[in-house]
Parts: sequence; C-alpha cells; structure tokens
Amino acid sequence: MSETNETTSTYQSVSIRKGRGGWGAGLTLTPTEKNNVVLSVTGGGVHPVAAKIAELSGAEAVDGFTNHVADERVLCAVINCGGTARIGVYPRKRIPTVDVYPGEPGGPLAQFITEDIFVSAVTPGDVAVAGDLVAPIAAVSEQVDALDADRARYEAQKAQAKEAAVASGGFTKLVVSFGGAIGYFINTLLSSGRQAVKLVLNTIIPFMAYVSLLIGIVTYTGVSQWIANAVTPLVGKPLPIVAFSVFLDHKWNDNYTSAFGYSRQDIDNTDAQAPTAFKTGQYMLGNILYSPVSNVMFGGELQWGRRENFSDGFHSDGVKVQFSFKYNFSYKLGG
Repeated sequence: MSETNETTSTYQSVSIRKGRGGWGAGLTLTPTEKNNVVLSVTGGGVHPVAAKIAELSGAEAVDGFTNHVADERVLCAVINCGGTARIGVYPRKRIPTVDVYPGEPGGPLAQFITEDIFVSAVTPGDVAVAGDLVAPIAAVSEQVDALDADRARYEAQKAQAKEAAVASGGFTKLVVSFGGAIGYFINTLLSSGRQAVKLVLNTIIPFMAYVSLLIGIVTYTGVSQWIANAVTPLVGKPLPIVAFSVFLDHKWNDNYTSAFGYSRQDIDNTDAQAPTAFKTGQYMLGNILYSPVSNVMFGGELQWGRRENFSDGFHSDGVKVQFSFKYNFSYKLGG
C-alpha cells in the first residue's frame, strides 16, 4: 500500500492601487505555478510592499539584489525609483512594476511605462485581496479582442485600397507611392520629435533642476567651504626648497686634473608630513685624473652623501670610492 502526499499551492488575486501622489490605474495580479515570484529590487532585503503582496497572494517574495530569478517566473517587480533609467527596465519586459516612490513615465524608457503594467507611490496599505476577477477580466479581454478585430479590418481595407491604386498604374501609382514615402518620412520625424521633447521635459530638465538645486544648497549653506577645508590637508602643494651647489675644475699641469664640488638641498616641511619625510640632502666629491698621453685618462674619485629626515631624528651617511679609465680612439671605415 502506497501513500501519495500532494502539496497544492493556493493563490489568490491581489489588487494594488496607486498611493498618494502616485501614477497608474492600479494592478490586479494573480499568481500561477509558473509565475509566482514577487521580485523586490529595492535594496536592503525584501521591501514591506513586496512582502504584503506575497503574503496576500500566496506568492514568494525574493530579494532581487541577492538572487537571480528568470523573468518568466516574476509575478511583479517592486522597485524604489523616482524617474531614472531603472524605472522602465521591468515595464520594457512587460513585467508588472510596483514603484514605492511617486514615479511616473520618465527617462529613456518612458515609452514602455504604461498604466496596465505600472503603478507608483504604493504603500503596504495600498495592497489588498481582490474579489473574483475572472468575469471582469474576461469582459475586458472580449472588448480588447473586438477592438483588435475592428483595427485589423480597417488595416485590411486600407491595404486593399492602396494595392488597387498602385495596380492602376500611371499617375495614380506615382502619387500613391510618393505620398506613402513622404508620409513615412514625416511620420518618422514627428515621432522622433515627440520622443525628443518628452525626453527633454521628463528627464533632462528635471535632472538639470535637481543638480542646480543641489549646487545652490551646497553653496548657500557653506557645505562646499566645509568640504574644501576638510580636504585641504590632502591636497598637494609645492614646498619651499633652498638648494645650492659649488664645483671647481682645476688643472694641475698637462697630465693631472681634478674636480671638487659640494651641493646641499633643504626643504621647508609642513606639519602634515610624516616624520620620515625627506628634509636635507648633502653631496660632496673630489677626484684626481691622470693623462699620460692625449688619448688615455684614468683616476680615482671620493664621494660623500648625507640624508636627514624631517622630524624623527634619522640621518644616514654614505661614502663611495670609484675608479675610472678612458681611452679615446677613432677608426675610419671605407675609403
């Protein structure tokens, strides 16, 4: 004897209305076995609005920032966007979108934000269980189908009239073809113009106003000066330096020459510098060179150097002895 345990998920429709200052006609959502995830894309876990939708509908609320969910499983997306590009991401995919901010169509994806899939300024109090919506939905569906049928008949009659005019040939065909091309061109320009104006009004001008307002507040309240004073120690600036060098070349006779020199550099360090910063450097040398013949020279040189740090008391001396040999020669190749 075998027993079979079956788990049946119970879903119910929920109604979501726009909140105060919101936009949209409202949404009615009904989960299914394949379409039962309320995706919360608000940051900081699952938003209370997403949790309320999931609780009333029987769907599952998922944090979209930490989990990947296929689009076909998403019942709706809950976002917190006030009008940037992200507001139209899910409407573009035809995913019902619930904005907890009072957003409205705006940004480069504004044309995808329509009342049938978008509602804004939603709070948990704007989410409730819907009644039996099967009949109303069916009625609306029938009306849409009827409108689609009428539209299809109109387009068919229009296409037949155009084909008849083109088939007649002659001047009529020329007029119809030219009119169609001009109409397409003008319609494209008008559509582009409408989208450009809408983009400027809904996105560019509000953004410019926001930036101007922010700059005005920061400047008027003195916040900009506070920030400048705070970062001043972090901004590099030239340090005063005093440096000099003295060198002497002396020829003892036709065979012996010498060079003697001394140089020093002192930096006026700032209090913000580390104690190990470079403060003073000194360098001194002396050599004697011997030339037994005009094209041969060799000799030795003694060098001394010293470094002192800013304020940690560190200093270091270095002494070096080096020898050098030079032979000058020339050789001519070819004729």
